[in-house]
Amino acid sequence: MQWIGFLALGALIVFSRGRIRQVIALLGHVHWYVLILFIAVQLGSYWFTAKYYQSFFEIFKHKVPTKFLYIRSLVVNFVNQAFPSGGISGTSYLSNTLKDYVPPGQTTLAQLMNYLFTVVAFLVVLTAGFFMLFLTGRLEQASVRVILLFILIIVVFCIVMLVIISDRVRLEQFIRSLHASVNRFGKHVLRRKTPFVSEKQLDRFLEEFYQGYDAFTAEKGHWRRPFWYSLGYNITEVATVYVVFVAFGHWPNPGAVIAAYTLANIFSLVAVLTNGAGVYEATMIGTLVALGVPFNISFPVVLVYRVLNFALFLPPGYYYYRKTV
Repeated sequence: MQWIGFLALGALIVFSRGRIRQVIALLGHVHWYVLILFIAVQLGSYWFTAKYYQSFFEIFKHKVPTKFLYIRSLVVNFVNQAFPSGGISGTSYLSNTLKDYVPPGQTTLAQLMNYLFTVVAFLVVLTAGFFMLFLTGRLEQASVRVILLFILIIVVFCIVMLVIISDRVRLEQFIRSLHASVNRFGKHVLRRKTPFVSEKQLDRFLEEFYQGYDAFTAEKGHWRRPFWYSLGYNITEVATVYVVFVAFGHWPNPGAVIAAYTLANIFSLVAVLTNGAGVYEATMIGTLVALGVPFNISFPVVLVYRVLNFALFLPPGYYYYRKTV
């Protein structure tokens, strides 16, 4: 799927090649000192992620230091970028490094609920963006339909996830079937003498997971803190993109940035094994242009945003990955 994204991005460049010189000239006018704010806001997003995990684990009376979780948040970002797997690599790393504090089953539950809370918070942020665009007259009928469609997709996704997790019998049947298939592959193809995961380990994991799930659903009053931290994460992520616009001396409608960020994350799922490379950039640029942000602003902003994100935050993630692994 990666080549589809790169083709889309390449098409954008080819069809707008007459403006590329304007883009290059624009780079000379970037207020680079504003990018200090970029670093501060992005560091804030990792803080919100760490506090989400901390507040989630406190529901089960597990005390995990903020600094410890902050470093793990940096490493999870690196692991998911370096080993794209739809978040499985990051979940596995987190479960292993938190095992002295939290049972692996509950860490996996925390990661699953993190996705759910993030999606719900996404819904709040996207709805706010929708109204910002609506109030400023930037929405056409087609745009309204597209945004409402994605709001509906997010709602359906949340409901499906909750249904899957809540049906313990069916989920266990699926996991045990998958477990048996993986172990057969290891035995007959890889010639492993021992299974990847034993029946005892799987039973313990499922028991820990559903003990955590039952405790979490029973403590509904404690859901607010994890949700607010997830919302804070979403807001700081969108703010990071907006800061890059400010560095270029442009102040777009926040609703356009919210819509572009949301759609870029959704469409990048089609290239999950390459972490959305190409698809993410093409979708974000295309959405911004469709919502009235000039190409010669959108193109460099999106590329600078992505490059800075990788260049500034993957190296420390790699450093702590080496230290912790």
